[in-house]
Order: sequence, then C-alpha cells, then structure tokens
Amino acid sequence: MSTLDKSRKTVRAAELLELGLRTSIVAQETGLTAEAVRQIHREVNKASPKSGQLPDFESLLKTKCAQIEAVLLFAIYSKLIQNNHNKIDLQQLQKAYCFYQELRSELKLTNTSWKNFTINEAWVLIRAFVTQQVSQSWCQCGGCSLQLRDRQKIKCPFCGQKQTDA
Repeated sequence: MSTLDKSRKTVRAAELLELGLRTSIVAQETGLTAEAVRQIHREVNKASPKSGQLPDFESLLKTKCAQIEAVLLFAIYSKLIQNNHNKIDLQQLQKAYCFYQELRSELKLTNTSWKNFTINEAWVLIRAFVTQQVSQSWCQCGGCSLQLRDRQKIKCPFCGQKQTDA
C-alpha cells in the first residue's frame, strides 16, 4: 500500500471513528488492520475503544417504537442509495443517520422512551438487509416493518394487523 493510500485510509478511519463507528466496522471499511484502527481510535478519542460484540438484528426490534424507528432509518438509507443494495455504503449511511437524528429532533423524540439507534446499530440494521437476512413486510394500512426472513409474520407496529410479503 502506498503512503498516500495509507494516509487516505487513515483519515477516513478517523472520520468514521469520530462518528462513533466500532473499530471492527472501520477496519472492514478501510482495509486497515484492527491494531492500526485501534491506535487511530486512541488518538482521535483519547481513550481505548470499547470491546464487545455488535447487537444482533432481532434484539434491536423488541418494541413497536424500535420497529417504527428502524423502518424510518431504513427508508432514509434506501432513498439515498436508490437501488444499490449489494453492499453497505458508509457515506450514505452517515448521511442517513444524520438525517434520522435531525428528524428525531424535529419530531421531539430525543427525550422519550422511543429507541434512538446508534450509528453502530444503524449499521447492523442495514447489514441485515444487504445480506438478505431481513425482508420488508407491508400492511394494508400502508405501514411497513422489517423482519427476519423465514420467521412467523409479525404484527404491523402501526395498526397491529398481520403483514404480507413485500
């Protein structure tokens, strides 16, 4: 890897780490080693990175409020990337996440019991869709939700009716 290429990757890693992304995601995105990303994290955040696993998709959708917020975040991301669902576009995820936070603020959801996804949880949601672990379900009321494929249909978080496939 050239010095210039490594510098670009290092700057990109620092930007992603400032946003709050986990080191494992940043290493995967930039191609830098896990140790290099951890070192950049220590420089950027003046602290060691948090350890632990990312949450699984299913654990993020335990409440109706979380399901609705997931649909909102997913809808914003989908609109930004158009039809390119082959891989996670972190630049578009950044934009979608910022817009999601602005909408939450505008709707005065910031100090409520509604689920406020972190950037890492947003990445988990989008990864589940990109890897086709998740499908959209639509309801007659017009509501949409995300659910794991090959699972029993869940009730619409908007009206409570069973949903059909997208």
